[in-house]
Amino acid sequence: MSTWKPGPLPADTWNWGGVVIKGDNPSLGFHFADFCGDHVMTCPDGKRIEAADVALYNNCLELPTGAKGRAGA
Repeated sequence: MSTWKPGPLPADTWNWGGVVIKGDNPSLGFHFADFCGDHVMTCPDGKRIEAADVALYNNCLELPTGAKGRAGA
């Protein structure tokens, strides 16, 4: 079972998942993201979010069907 965890994002966090950015209302949803160790890249816009700016995260979600993979892939 997937679990949402409070930020900031810990170092060496990888995989696909979701993030709620600090200042966003979590009841309005989250951003799909590519977890890149010390930051995340939101999908599909490729915005870099630093670890300290992550309010909530879950790096055990699946990328939606048809979405592109990692940036530059």
